[in-house]
Amino acid sequence: MLMPTTSAKSGLSGRTLAVLSAAVARFVRPSVEAWRHRHDLALLAAMDDHMLRDIGLTRTDVSDAMSQPMWRDPTLVLVRRRGERRHARRSTLVIDLLPCRLAPPLAPPAEALAFQAGDPRARLAG
Repeated sequence: MLMPTTSAKSGLSGRTLAVLSAAVARFVRPSVEAWRHRHDLALLAAMDDHMLRDIGLTRTDVSDAMSQPMWRDPTLVLVRRRGERRHARRSTLVIDLLPCRLAPPLAPPAEALAFQAGDPRARLAG
């Protein structure tokens, strides 16, 4: 009795199926995450201005994020804006902490008043 044989080319191989599913996942996963982030963005839009300020955002940031296309993740706009503000605030704080030296000091430094080693007055001062 003859047994029917199946050809390996007749169906999708396991490797081909894995490649196709990886390609679909690469496209679908970011879209699903962007959709979830849009839902979270709606929660942010419902917050008042004080709550948004506490997390480092403004109402304009939220509306700009909402204006992104549907396939783009809106949280990238929020993260970038918050980072820009944080960087600007930190650089301002560092500048405020630096001593302001607009004019030279009135008194000369102590090294300028010291006698040189070869000067005979140096042994009297020490």
